[in-house]
Amino acid sequence: MRTAASAAERDSGRRTHAEGEAGLEAIADGRNSGAAGWHLCLDVMALSLDGQPIGAIRGGEAVDLGWQGLHNAYADRLGIATDD
Repeated sequence: MRTAASAAERDSGRRTHAEGEAGLEAIADGRNSGAAGWHLCLDVMALSLDGQPIGAIRGGEAVDLGWQGLHNAYADRLGIATDD
């Protein structure tokens, strides 16, 4: 059974186990686009931490940098059909 986090938990930045599960279920329900986007965000962060900042990646630039391939790979890994 899922329960919503209390206001105090949300305000403190803590999340419940149920909220984490709900987030994973959202990805598995076909929202693998978010997983691909987060993957690119983490790549940008890693470059920044390595002293090679490249700035934000958005829209067409994300596609040019492989977003569609990541989207499809996450869909495959999560067993989600794609429109491709």
